[in-house]
Amino acid sequence: MNWPLWLAFRFIRTRSGRLLSLTSWAAVIGIFLGVTALVIAMALMTGFQQDLKHRILGGTPHVIIQGIEPESLVPVLRQLDDLHKIPHVQTVYPVIYGQVLLAGPQGSQGVFVKGLSAAARERIPILRNVIAGSWTELIARQGIAIGYGLAQQLGVWVGDRVTLVAPEGLFSPMGVLPRIRRLRVAAVFQSDMYEFDHHWAFVDFDLARSLFQIPKGASAVEILTDDVDAAPMVARAVRRRLEHFRIYVQTWMDQNQALFSALQLEKWMLFVAITLIVVVASFNIITHLTLTVWEKRSRIAMLMAMGAEPRSIRRVFLLQGLTLGILGITTGLIVGIAASWILNHYQVIRLPMEVYFIPYLPFRVRWLDAVAIGVSAVGIVLISAWFPAQQVTRLQVGEILRAPP
Repeated sequence: MNWPLWLAFRFIRTRSGRLLSLTSWAAVIGIFLGVTALVIAMALMTGFQQDLKHRILGGTPHVIIQGIEPESLVPVLRQLDDLHKIPHVQTVYPVIYGQVLLAGPQGSQGVFVKGLSAAARERIPILRNVIAGSWTELIARQGIAIGYGLAQQLGVWVGDRVTLVAPEGLFSPMGVLPRIRRLRVAAVFQSDMYEFDHHWAFVDFDLARSLFQIPKGASAVEILTDDVDAAPMVARAVRRRLEHFRIYVQTWMDQNQALFSALQLEKWMLFVAITLIVVVASFNIITHLTLTVWEKRSRIAMLMAMGAEPRSIRRVFLLQGLTLGILGITTGLIVGIAASWILNHYQVIRLPMEVYFIPYLPFRVRWLDAVAIGVSAVGIVLISAWFPAQQVTRLQVGEILRAPP
C-alpha cells in the first residue's frame, strides 16, 4: 500500500480509534440515501416504461398499412407474399375493424371489433391467453371473443349470446336501420391490460366483412416483426415497395411517440432532480475534509517539511473523500437494487388498471442505469473532495511549524 492511501485511511479513523467520525458518517449516509433513491427511481421509470411497452405491443402491430379507403388495400393484398420477404418481417395479415355497440344482460358497451384470420390470431400475444372457450368455436359458430373485463361488464360468459349493433345501417322504407346481429361468445381472453380487456373484441375475418360491409379490401394490413426496434426499417422497406399505392405506413413508435417521449423525458428529469440529493450530500464530504485539513495541519506541515510534494498530500484527501463516497455509493447500489427486486417481486404497490393499464408498479434495474448512477456519483464525490484538497497547497508550512502546539 502506498503511503497516501495508508494515510487517507488513518485520517478517516477518529482519535478514539472508531472507524468513522460523525461527519464521516453524515457524508456516507447522505451519499447512500441519494444513490438508493436514484436506483429505485430509475428502476421504477424503466420498469413502468418496459411493462407498458410490452403490454401495448401485445395487441398493437409493429407496422400498420392503411389505405385512403378500404378499396385502396386491394392491390396491397396481392403483395402479401412479397412483404413476407422483407428482413425481420414475421407475419403479414389483413384486418377489418370498426366500432360497434355490444349489449348483454347486465349492460352495454361501445367496443372496437377486429376481424382476424386464423393464422393471424396465433401470432398476436394478447390472444394467446384464452381463459375460457376456444378459437375454433369462433369460426364454427360465428362467434365473438371478448376480454375478461368486458365479459364481467356485460354479464356474459362462454356460450352466452350478445347483441352487436353496427353503425353501418340497412336502407328500408322506414329509413336507415342499424345492423343488429346476435353472436355467441366463443372465447374469453385476459391480457391484464384494461384497454384490451374492456374495449376490444375479435371475430373471424369473413364475419367482419359482413358486419362492416367491406366486400373487398381491408381496413388495414398489419405486420409483426421479430424485433420491435426494427419496425422503422421495415416501414421504410414497405414504403419503397408500395410507393405507387394510395396508402400510408405507420409504426408502433409513430402511434405511441408522444407517450414514450414523455416517459423518457420524465425519467431523465427525475434522474437530474434526485441527483441533487447526492450533490447536497457531497457538501458533507467538503465539510469533513475541510475540518480534517484544519485538524491535521501540523502533521501535513511536517510531511511537507520532510519533502512530501503538495500533490501527494492533495492525493491523500482526494483518496479520503473517494473512500467515503465509494462506501456510500456501493451500499446505496446494493440496497437500491435489493429494494427494487423486492418491490417488483412481491408487487408491493398496486395500481387501478383502468387508469394506469397495469396492475402494479414494476421495478426493473438496467445495468446501464446502475453504471450511470455510480459514475455520476463518483464524479460528484471527486469534485467535492477536490476543493478541500486544494487547501493543502495554500498552507504556510513555516508559520504552522513555528506556532505553539
